[in-house]
Amino acid sequence: MPHLTSASAADSGQAEHFRRILAERRAELDARLADDARRLAARRRAGSTCGVKAIRYRMRKLERQRDEMDRMLTGLDALAAASVTS
Repeated sequence: MPHLTSASAADSGQAEHFRRILAERRAELDARLADDARRLAARRRAGSTCGVKAIRYRMRKLERQRDEMDRMLTGLDALAAASVTS
């Protein structure tokens, strides 16, 4: 049975803290993407092209940020798994 040293326990706690922050930030990005998707759909239904390019640009930017957060979350999960098994 693996045991945690005080240093690894602190690292684990810090990793969990950052994981929570990243997960909250990712949820915020998801909400912003959903809002933009609704705006884009409303513009399409109205037949308006005004602002569509800006919305799409912002959505691509948010999607890149979300993908980066997913990579960081995956990395933190991998570190947490490695610290438990070592």
